[in-house]
Amino acid sequence: VDRSSQASPASSSSPTGRTLHDQLIRAAFAKLLAAAREEQQAVRQGQLKDTPAKRNRRDTYLNMKSRRKWQIRSQRFLDRRKAELQGLAPAALYGAVLLQHLLELDASDGALPAALRRFEDSFVDSVSAQFLLD
Repeated sequence: VDRSSQASPASSSSPTGRTLHDQLIRAAFAKLLAAAREEQQAVRQGQLKDTPAKRNRRDTYLNMKSRRKWQIRSQRFLDRRKAELQGLAPAALYGAVLLQHLLELDASDGALPAALRRFEDSFVDSVSAQFLLD
């Protein structure tokens, strides 16, 4: 059976016109946005102590331009890894999207001045000390 003309689930469109990859990226970032909003509310109500790192991390998702930038990076990750990710169940693919994003976000912190970082990690030779512990 020649399957070369059949679309893969990742490239197949849903009734809304979005591919599985698009849907998973949107779902992951919707979850991160909801968590940022919840944290912001807790800070406003005095239930959570705010820090520059927490504020910067929230802004990553609350700021639409920033959030879109990271969504595009997630899409590029999926595009680069199509062969490796093919055949993964949607839940596993969702986990891969989320993990890749958080790792990339954490890794990018090492190049930022401390006041702009999104995590409160220390860095050794541009590598997060927490990442090494994990």
